[in-house]
Amino acid sequence: MARANPQWRHFESGAEILCIFPGPHAYISPSWYVMQHTVPTWNYASVHVYGRPAIVDDSALKKIVFETTAKYEGSMPDPWTLPLSEEEIRAMLKAIVGFSIQITGIEAKFKLGQNRSKEDQSGMLRALQNSPDSGSRELARFIAEQAG
Repeated sequence: MARANPQWRHFESGAEILCIFPGPHAYISPSWYVMQHTVPTWNYASVHVYGRPAIVDDSALKKIVFETTAKYEGSMPDPWTLPLSEEEIRAMLKAIVGFSIQITGIEAKFKLGQNRSKEDQSGMLRALQNSPDSGSRELARFIAEQAG
């Protein structure tokens, strides 16, 4: 996290925090169902992770930055490599606060129309797949993956 972001100061206390990882989500129209005597809804996937944060030392921070860079650059056609000297790297890392989170709990919620009939689920999936909205198509891919 950027050192200029004051939020990292909350991590110093070690008090439990909540991290939210939103997944795909989209509006669901009753018109997509066989049985249309219902109301619109919103389907989604989300994970909430609770834990205790800790600020990491400089060597752990450097490792996090290098491993993150390697992971995301590795799949690029022309991966970027760090062109900085050790002194420049140390100076750049001063602008970042690294942290870890000791996980104490995880809650996941997938509201994907599981309570609907197979026909309604199929109609919903077709409509999401054919939507001009990219978020709707993303939710359709996620639903298909879960069923696969």
